[in-house]
Amino acid sequence: MNIYKIPNSIQTLIITDNVLDILDRFRQTGNKPEFGGLVFARLDELPNIILEKISTPHVKDRCERFFFCSYKKAQKKLIQKRFKQNLHFIGEWHSHPQTCPTPSSLDLQTMKNSFLFSEHQLNYFLMLIIGTANNSLWISLHNNKQYLILKK
Repeated sequence: MNIYKIPNSIQTLIITDNVLDILDRFRQTGNKPEFGGLVFARLDELPNIILEKISTPHVKDRCERFFFCSYKKAQKKLIQKRFKQNLHFIGEWHSHPQTCPTPSSLDLQTMKNSFLFSEHQLNYFLMLIIGTANNSLWISLHNNKQYLILKK
């Protein structure tokens, strides 16, 4: 389990071992393409945000060496299904072929647009990028104006 303090807040992000194990399976090692999915959390234990589930890549996702685009229709269905299970869509994850991942300008713009054009009550959306090295993970919170990097 990884625990991250959210800056300027009493909230804490907790990433469960189950989620970390799934992310580990999709590290972009060798010649693998980018993979990605959605991030779901329990919000019933605030100030703790418990990142409990992530989606795995869908067969209709577009996965290339330096690009990932999700199949939106399947994502919408999954968001509705998880919400009925008291799991809230809070962001997205994807892999990068970097030892220590950092977001591209496209990643930053995508998160800004996701925040702007989604129906939600959140202050930020979460972005996770998994790198090639063990335990290499970029974690940031995004809204329409800024992003904050989370560290342990």
